[in-house]
Amino acid sequence: MSEQQKYFVCLRIIASMVLMLAFASVGETQTTQWQQIVAAAKKEGKVVVSIPAGAELRKSLKDRFEKRYGIELELFTGRDAVAKKIADEFRAGLRLTDIHTGG
Repeated sequence: MSEQQKYFVCLRIIASMVLMLAFASVGETQTTQWQQIVAAAKKEGKVVVSIPAGAELRKSLKDRFEKRYGIELELFTGRDAVAKKIADEFRAGLRLTDIHTGG
């Protein structure tokens, strides 16, 4: 192997290590942020979510979430006027809905 080939192999190894460290750092940051979000939700006592209609989805989501995180999950069906209601509340300084899924 020539000196130039050794140099490029060494650069690849260093680049790979830098990328691995960067991705590990991102993962740790995301984990820390998620832990902070869960702690804040536990402090608040519940998470309010607007979801599409469907009794099966509602029961499954509620049961799994509450079992996994130990936080009450308050679900309501997101209908046509829900997005406007959430936007109006936000403009008024109210943060009553934590998550909205739907159109």
